[in-house]
Amino acid sequence: MKKISTITDFKEGQTIQGFFLCVEKHLRHTRGGDLYLDLILRDRTGQVNAKVWDNITKFHEKFDPGDPVAVAGEVDTFQDRPQLVIKKINRASVQSYGRYGYDPAMIVPASQEDPQAMWKSLMNHVKGIKSAHLKQLVTLIYKTNKDKILVHPGSAFLHHAYRSGLLEHTLSMAGIAKSVGPHYKADLDLLMTGVLLHDIGKLKELSDGMEFDYTDEGHFIGHIVLGRDMVRSAIKKVKGFPKELAAKVEHMILSHQGKREWQSPRRPMFTEALLLHISECLSIAGRNLLQNNHPMKMDRLVQAAIFAALAAGLGFALVFIPNVELVTVVIFLSGLTLGPAWGVLVGITSESIYSGMNPLGSGLAFPPLFSAQIISMAFVGLMGGMLKPILFTKYLTALQVAMLGICGFSLTFIYDSLTTLSYPVSAGFEWQQTLTLYISGMGMTVLHQVSNTLVFILGVPKVTRHLAP
Repeated sequence: MKKISTITDFKEGQTIQGFFLCVEKHLRHTRGGDLYLDLILRDRTGQVNAKVWDNITKFHEKFDPGDPVAVAGEVDTFQDRPQLVIKKINRASVQSYGRYGYDPAMIVPASQEDPQAMWKSLMNHVKGIKSAHLKQLVTLIYKTNKDKILVHPGSAFLHHAYRSGLLEHTLSMAGIAKSVGPHYKADLDLLMTGVLLHDIGKLKELSDGMEFDYTDEGHFIGHIVLGRDMVRSAIKKVKGFPKELAAKVEHMILSHQGKREWQSPRRPMFTEALLLHISECLSIAGRNLLQNNHPMKMDRLVQAAIFAALAAGLGFALVFIPNVELVTVVIFLSGLTLGPAWGVLVGITSESIYSGMNPLGSGLAFPPLFSAQIISMAFVGLMGGMLKPILFTKYLTALQVAMLGICGFSLTFIYDSLTTLSYPVSAGFEWQQTLTLYISGMGMTVLHQVSNTLVFILGVPKVTRHLAP
């Protein structure tokens, strides 16, 4: 029996046979008027575009979109991406193809992590909750829904869209929240409860078959409200659950997507709710940026766009908190992940959006300041890219973490210095006046520099552990 091929192992010129899910199927015409089948096939390792050029009528009748299929063909390339030219294709079933190695689990994208190991790790986070009411609430919901949580996708297509994706996403967020929570003196019990329950409505919003699609409840209501209702129902079963605590838990579920334009009914209104939103943003961005291990690979432009959107979005989310910002570290991570040129592009793009639309005052109102901000953040992205050979690794040594702290302090110092000096220099102040103005603002800038030093030390190693190959 010939070896069964998976999409991630496709090489140009290779003859393959394997089992896949037909995600899309279109009957089209070539420029010459001939019919062909245009397909998208998927297995647990990825997805690929495929074409059927011959025997169209015969093969068109053998399968439909959503069917598992047995395929034989040759791997070609189109626009620098693999493309499968199919010679034979038929609907697959265990009865017909089980003896040839077909198993439905082969064609459903799945987390590369062991679900049982992830469940055990998540239960350790549950055990760490000290509040009896919150621990009882989370335990009740998780034990009731364990079978679903073990296999459920994180979304239909946006992030963690594969088997056990919800479990992986939640565990990732738990690690992030556990790291950043103490820095902001958050109630860790409340924050961890929000992490563990924020997406619980996905169990009702999404189906968990071969194709992850929305249920009727998911279409009409959505996971946020469904999750709130599940939690509200469970709270009634926990004796003496405090009303104020119940309201906070519900608020965190309703606000975890951050903005109304992101389908969040409420915006985060207290520290734990905001940190929950930020933890989710980091988990999603980190997962989506994985190239080598993620089932759905993306090109660099898409990754850069995600970084830029994340930097600007986190800037707006924290704009009213003095001396605390995540724009710098996200831009640094973009360079660290994608390289110097992309880091510069992300720095220029995200800072232009954030500064130009800042609700506290647009940088466009004072061009010298705006220019200083853009140049500083472009330099941050550049330095991230320059340090990629040294710092872009899954597990950082103590020396490398110390280097990150120095980077966080130095890059923030450069940003603060350039922006502080932009006004007196452009206004033609004497150097004595300029120096006096600079020194008078050092108190606030030092707090900013210390804050970013801690963010680099605590945050970057967590992210590179997921992003680095």
